[in-house]
Amino acid sequence: MAVVAEEWSIEGDELTPSMKLKRRVVEHKYAAEIAAFYQDEATATK
Repeated sequence: MAVVAEEWSIEGDELTPSMKLKRRVVEHKYAAEIAAFYQDEATATK
């Protein structure tokens, strides 16, 4: 789990005017953090 320091907003382009999350924008903006979630699984030896 990760917590981001920035508050998501319409002005920041993470939310629509109806306050819905723009998933593609957030995924692109936080790609490194998202990749870190899966890094251990991708590099684990079985």
